[in-house]
Amino acid sequence: MTFDHIITGAAGFVGGHLCRHPDVDSEKSKTALLDLLPIDFASRESSITDIRSLADLNRLAQRWAAPTLIHLAALAEVVMPFTMMRELVDTNVVGTINVLDCFRPERAVFASSSAVYGSRGDRPALPQLDDCSAAGTYGASKVMGELVCASWAAENESRSVILRFGNIVGPGCRGLIPYLVDHGVKNPEGELAAQLRGNGRIVRDYLPVEYAIDSIMNAAALPLDAGQAVVFNVGSGRGISNREVAEFVAEIMRNRGFRMNLDFDNPLPFGESDSVVLEVSDTRERLDVAIPSLNDIYASIEQSTLWHLEHQLSRNASGANA
Repeated sequence: MTFDHIITGAAGFVGGHLCRHPDVDSEKSKTALLDLLPIDFASRESSITDIRSLADLNRLAQRWAAPTLIHLAALAEVVMPFTMMRELVDTNVVGTINVLDCFRPERAVFASSSAVYGSRGDRPALPQLDDCSAAGTYGASKVMGELVCASWAAENESRSVILRFGNIVGPGCRGLIPYLVDHGVKNPEGELAAQLRGNGRIVRDYLPVEYAIDSIMNAAALPLDAGQAVVFNVGSGRGISNREVAEFVAEIMRNRGFRMNLDFDNPLPFGESDSVVLEVSDTRERLDVAIPSLNDIYASIEQSTLWHLEHQLSRNASGANA
């Protein structure tokens, strides 16, 4: 069966939002979805398949074909223990090789990360293949994934678009926001302080998930020459510290009856960068997406906080009634 797109990682945070995009979730769309976890889109062709398994992917590729592969599937933990290194490489590097080799699309859109830049301080993070200095193994795995996509495009006369995402926030996001919400619900009187890394001075480029989805869809349609690989930063071009985000989330929680205490006196762990702010002018011009404002970002952080709070309270109520 031939589709317009094959999307890996369709059950994840970004994948789930992408599947609701009008160009994907419509009667006219011919999209196939792949993930290791169950995919909640009954109207689309889908498969629970492990991208680490070349044999399983080869069997699937006998039934599926598409000119565009949107590759979101990844192990996405920035601070990774040594015990998970093999799984990290098998998923983020070998898995990328596998999906390209099996599906052989004309174009690949690869979800990379601002983690490839390491700690930038005041230096700009430029969207170039050779501008990488990952601080940890997760970032290094994304650098390898990028090089795999670029090499594949050059050798196969194909096309590759590499998207280096900042910190994406929205309903269902991972990371700091759900951690704070979960902690606040478990400690409603502020009994234990939430632990924040990097003394509250970790600076990231946050962006609403809707902006990330628009960037992916526009990248899938971007005119490119055969053999070409291009890199785009996907962010807002402005930095927000984890202290600013945590205090904003804590204020939302306090307004709903949860007293939150925050402890910022924790060092930066190995593998995590202290500051990354993305250069996004090329993204705005070539991918034709509006850069999110500071108000847009904080509105998305608030929406994310309330979504996680509602779901956490709902889970607690279900458990109490079981």
